Amino acid sequence: MKRLKIGLLARIIIAITLGIGFGNVLPGELVRVFVTFNGIFSEFLGFIIPLIILGLVTPAIADIGKAGKMLVITTLVAYSATLFSGFLSYFTGVTFFPSMITPGAPIEQISEAHDISPFFTVAIPPVMNVMTSLILAFTLGLGIAHLDSTALKNVCNDFKEIIVKTIQTVI
Repeated sequence: MKRLKIGLLARIIIAITLGIGFGNVLPGELVRVFVTFNGIFSEFLGFIIPLIILGLVTPAIADIGKAGKMLVITTLVAYSATLFSGFLSYFTGVTFFPSMITPGAPIEQISEAHDISPFFTVAIPPVMNVMTSLILAFTLGLGIAHLDSTALKNVCNDFKEIIVKTIQTVI
């Protein structure tokens, strides 16, 4: 039997749709299970994102660090994509959100599930913030490329494998 392969974006849209649908019809105690899972998963994502940046960007910069022109082009492409994404998000929000959100409503009222609290919460603070991990990744990557250090490069590649395995398994 051939297994149907669904892309990540399609799975996210399906999950959001199912969450909205089930959240309106399931009993409160069952919804609390999902709210609890959502809280724990959100904390884990906040923890792992800086490590993903560090684990994937450092070896990439180390590999292209000697090729100065390629590093500059890669940095410009990444910066341009960030600016484009930021402007796209801003203009999408300005265009569509005013008609979707009641003016003057407190943010707590529109962002949280009403009267449904998780069974428990787990605080998983990130090791560092995103910008720190990005700057550290660039600094380490350039340093590894400049020193031609195989020992540190191997450590970074092993860390990359751990991060990739974590993404494949958990996320």
